[in-house]
Amino acid sequence: MGAQQFEVMSNGKDLAEAFTRAVDNAFYLWGHAGYTGSICEKPGAYLVPTPKGVTAQDVVETIVAAQGWDNHRYGWSDMKPEFVEQQNKHYELAEAAFAKVAKWFGQDEAEKIVNMSDDKWDDAVAIEMTASEYPEAAEKDDDRWFFFFGWASS
Repeated sequence: MGAQQFEVMSNGKDLAEAFTRAVDNAFYLWGHAGYTGSICEKPGAYLVPTPKGVTAQDVVETIVAAQGWDNHRYGWSDMKPEFVEQQNKHYELAEAAFAKVAKWFGQDEAEKIVNMSDDKWDDAVAIEMTASEYPEAAEKDDDRWFFFFGWASS
């Protein structure tokens, strides 16, 4: 079976309620047959703190960009030079993104977060959104908004 990236926003009084709402909505949209590639395939959610002065969206983009930072750089003798160059650039960008994640959270926690975000069987990664990042249609209540992302089995 394969995997698919997902991103979803959800609200609730806390992380657990927001996760449950996101999962319930995914079941409604894609059914209960499994392998939907959505958040309903995830067993839970792991909350990542938002670094001071950084938006949740920037944190998510950096974590996703860091996926593959620890891959070995394989090459074949018959690879076209432009492909080798493109592949090396990808790894350089992933390593730079990982360095940023490690600066925010420390090396061990960064490894945990990035690897979790890249694992279709592990928990979803969640980050609390700032009030300025809430969807425009968000109700003005005491709910907190969370952004969930990762890979899910498909």
